Amino acid sequence: MQMRQQRLSLALVLLVTATATRTWSDSFTLDANSWTRSQIGAQTSDVLIDSPPGTPGLPTLGIHHTALGLSPDDQIDALSDGLDDTGSDGTARDQLFSVQPESQGLAGSGVEAEYAQDTPPGLSPGHASDLFHWDQTLAVPNNSLAPAPRGWRAGTRDGDEANVWLANNPVSPDNVSAVDRATLVDDTAPSDAPGFEVYFSLAPGSPKLHELTACPDDVLAVGGVFGGQTVVFVEGHQLGLPPSTYPDCLCDIDALSLEVHNDMAASGQLPEVVVARFSLAPLQQFHPETCLLGNSSGGDLLMYDGFLSTTHRAEDALALDIDDDVDALESFDPDVDEAVSPGTGNGGDPADPTAVPEPARWVLLLGGIGFLGVLAQLQSRRRLEPS
Repeated sequence: MQMRQQRLSLALVLLVTATATRTWSDSFTLDANSWTRSQIGAQTSDVLIDSPPGTPGLPTLGIHHTALGLSPDDQIDALSDGLDDTGSDGTARDQLFSVQPESQGLAGSGVEAEYAQDTPPGLSPGHASDLFHWDQTLAVPNNSLAPAPRGWRAGTRDGDEANVWLANNPVSPDNVSAVDRATLVDDTAPSDAPGFEVYFSLAPGSPKLHELTACPDDVLAVGGVFGGQTVVFVEGHQLGLPPSTYPDCLCDIDALSLEVHNDMAASGQLPEVVVARFSLAPLQQFHPETCLLGNSSGGDLLMYDGFLSTTHRAEDALALDIDDDVDALESFDPDVDEAVSPGTGNGGDPADPTAVPEPARWVLLLGGIGFLGVLAQLQSRRRLEPS
């Protein structure tokens, strides 16, 4: 009995220690109607960053829209890399993103060129499923169609929607609403090598969803071990969302950040989700009566870790308002991102050994210590009792 109690105590200490030091870093964009965006003077094409763990405060500007070659009226719809992926000098590395259909970019930008090319007169823009690339080494505002191999990793592997067989249908084009690319392990490797995957979701009404009989809360994948075909990688219900099937879809993922294991590919196994962080489109826009996770809103981040059910990370963790809507997301957790092998969802800087636990982690830590104290007192009393 005493041995079992000691094992339980040790397990609790390890659990508390692991969770008490976890830190998060989020890069994201906010929808045009988000209250917080107006409070901090940000645009829908600005990349924002949350406050450091344990430090309350509103989000701050991470990358100005002008640097990204975007206008104030443009809107970033999906983001990969973000500001967790920084160089030794602390500056942001290249970014991969998609834009809302109405976005036209600055003069001379890739967004402007694709908007002009993919928008027939009087019809809907068709560039919302293109992937664009920002090169931070250039001294001028810029974005371009994501070059090979930083695009869709299929065909010519650049960012044009044709390389992933997404529809540039002028009546109803596909619209990428969330994207996350695997880390480039080797730019010269074959396109079917592990680590060359792109994970994404599509907005409601995208023709590709009909073709795949998929829903807007399903995570799709292309490239790398998936080859040139777009496949359903993870269904929404596997992330803890209410089960649904096409065309009766219930939920809509509009921001996504994944951590995946790719080291099983050599043995013929597909990548596996380690952690998925995502947000849902505002409930009032998409089946509010059925897609309910607690009282979640478009400003909340939801998390699935492969073992536990979807958990709710309140919008105040990002210092957002309940009416805010996160449109694009890139999350970084050193405890996860530095533990997974090369060829995983996201890279980032090593964990900070001086990181201060968040308040909720302190509560858990102190509660665990208190439990151990009570357990020790009970054991002491048993030894003093006459046999």
